[in-house]
Amino acid sequence: MATLAVTVTFTPLTGFALHKAFRSSLEAGVSEQLQLQIYNLLAEAVLKDNRLEIPFSLRDERLNNSQSGLFAFASTQRKLQWKSGSTRWGRELETFLELPSLESGASESGEWRLGKEKYFYRRFQVVWEDSEQHEIPIQFTVMQTQVPFQAQLKTFTKLLRIWLLALVFGLILAWIAILRWGLQPMRRLAVELRRVEAGKQQQLSGDYPDEIQPITYNLNRVLEAEQDQRERYQKTLADLAHSLKTPLAVIKAAPTQEDLVEQVERMDQIIGYQLNRAVVSKKTGFVGKPCLLLENAERLTKALSRVYPDVHIDTSAVSPDYQMRMDEKDLLEILGNLMENACKYGHGKVRLVAAENEFRVEDNGPGIPENERLQVLQRGVRLDSLQRGQGIGMAVVADIISSYDYELIIDDSELGGASFIVRY
Repeated sequence: MATLAVTVTFTPLTGFALHKAFRSSLEAGVSEQLQLQIYNLLAEAVLKDNRLEIPFSLRDERLNNSQSGLFAFASTQRKLQWKSGSTRWGRELETFLELPSLESGASESGEWRLGKEKYFYRRFQVVWEDSEQHEIPIQFTVMQTQVPFQAQLKTFTKLLRIWLLALVFGLILAWIAILRWGLQPMRRLAVELRRVEAGKQQQLSGDYPDEIQPITYNLNRVLEAEQDQRERYQKTLADLAHSLKTPLAVIKAAPTQEDLVEQVERMDQIIGYQLNRAVVSKKTGFVGKPCLLLENAERLTKALSRVYPDVHIDTSAVSPDYQMRMDEKDLLEILGNLMENACKYGHGKVRLVAAENEFRVEDNGPGIPENERLQVLQRGVRLDSLQRGQGIGMAVVADIISSYDYELIIDDSELGGASFIVRY
C-alpha cells in the first residue's frame, strides 16, 4: 500500500515537473527565434540621414503578413521609428514603449498583452553612430502571438496526461499482480493452516520462499509441541488409570485402617506425579538426592501381598543401603509395574535382585519369547489376552527409563520365567 500511495502521490508531481520543463523549453525556443529575427533586422537595417531605413518587404514573409501573428518594430528614445508590414497595432504599442530602456547590447524577453491576445516579445538595445559620429540608441523589438505556443503546449499536456494515467494504471496493475504473486505463499499457508485446524494434516508441508521458511518452521514447532502435549495428556490419563489399579486393588482386599490410609496417600502421590509428567518435558539425566531401592520395594511388596496373597516376593538379595540415582516417584512407578506384572504372570515366585549398575525383577512364569520382547514395550500391546489389562505398564516403564538415558533389557530368569533388567 505504501508503494501505491507513493506512486499516486508522485505521479502528479512528475507530471507538473515535466509540464513546467516543456513550457520552459518552448519559451526558450521562442526567445531564441525572436532573437534571430532581430539579428536579421539588424542585417537589413541602414541608418541614413539619422533615420533608420529597413526594406518594406522583408525576407521572412511572416513580417509582411498582418495575419501571421509575428511583427517587429524599432524605436528611438521611446518613439516609434519603424514597424514591419505585419504590425496591426499602433497606439497600443505606446504603453510598451514606456518600458525602461536597456543598456547597449542588452536584451530582454517576456510576455505582453495587446488587446485580448498575449504575445512573447524580445527586445534588443543597440547604439549606432551617424555620419557625425553621434551615438543614436535604437531598440529593436520582435513580438509573436502565443496562439501556436498555447496549442503546442495544450497538445503536450493532453498527451502527458494520457501517458501518465496509462503509467499509473499500468503500475497499479503491476502492483496488484506482484502483490497477488507475493501473497500466494501466504494464501497457501492459510489453506494449510485450515487443513491442520480441520485435522486433515499434522504439519505445514508446502514449499515456501526463504522469507517465509522461518515462519513455517516455527509454526511446525508450535504444532509439534501442541501435538506432543496433547499426546502426553492422553498418555497421562491412561497412565494414571493404570497406576491407580494397584492401590484400588489393595483397598478392595479389605485392608486395615493403616493400609487404607497408606494407599490413599499413595493414590494422591500417583495423581500428583502423573499430572507433573503431563506438563513437564522429557527429563535428561538426574539431578537430586538418590533413593533407596529396598525401602521402596518393601512398600510395594506390602501392598502387592494384599492383592496377590499366594505370591512370594523375595527382596533379600537387595542391600538396605543400595541407592538409585532416580526420582523416588519414578522408581516407584517402575518397580510397581515390573513387580505387579511378575505377580500377575508368574507362578507364585517373584524376586528382586540388585547388582552393580543394575537391578532386575524376575519371576517363574512362562517367560517372554525373544521375538516378542520388543512388542511388550509398545503402548497398547499385550501378549496375554486372558489377563486383564490395557498394555500400558511396560510402555510407561520404558518411557521413564529412557528419560534417564538408562537401559531396559528383557531376558530369561534363573527362576524359569522373565527377567526385566534396569541398567544404568
